[in-house]
Amino acid sequence: MDEKITLEIRTRLDQLFSGYPASRELTELKEELVADLTEAVSEKVNDGAAVPQAIDAAMASLGDVDSLLKEITGTTADPNKAARAKEAAQDRRDREEEQAGDDWDVNVDDDDDVTIGAPTACGSTGTR
Repeated sequence: MDEKITLEIRTRLDQLFSGYPASRELTELKEELVADLTEAVSEKVNDGAAVPQAIDAAMASLGDVDSLLKEITGTTADPNKAARAKEAAQDRRDREEEQAGDDWDVNVDDDDDVTIGAPTACGSTGTR
């Protein structure tokens, strides 16, 4: 399960970072955030939280990431780049899901809300 959690966190961070020029500093920051957020989500899930809510809570705990990214890069975000990155991230998730051959369903709505559905005991998809 940690792999799916890490993938979702990485996808969300990719969207946040997509409007900024790539740099070693940003890559290091992103990797550190992935590790910290994955750990936080795992703890919340172990305490009984559902995966989507645990991810949402962990991401919300980051606060204003844009200000930090602007400070590090000395720039502002390119909104078109973010939209393209969001599309690319969804395409990547779709491909990975097809390759995995499992029944997980990850959806991102227009408000960037993410729902993750998983197979239930009777075979239908339920949200975790």
